[in-house]
Amino acid sequence: MKYTEEQQELIDSLILGDFNEIVENPYTEIKCELEPLAVALHDVIKGAELIGDTHIMRIALSIFVEKWPNEYYMLLD
Repeated sequence: MKYTEEQQELIDSLILGDFNEIVENPYTEIKCELEPLAVALHDVIKGAELIGDTHIMRIALSIFVEKWPNEYYMLLD
């Protein structure tokens, strides 16, 4: 996937863990194992949602849905 400048800047600003993590949708209780980049983007999406930063949320969502469409529909849709 080729990233836009905004997407790459967001990715470069993230601190990634070393291992995959299990993330749960609090509304459906569906769980997915995500790689570190996906976990970091999920955290950005949920954090941006909480503070109302729709610009950052849209950038992170555009990456997440492109790279992990199945997990997007289970966790964020």
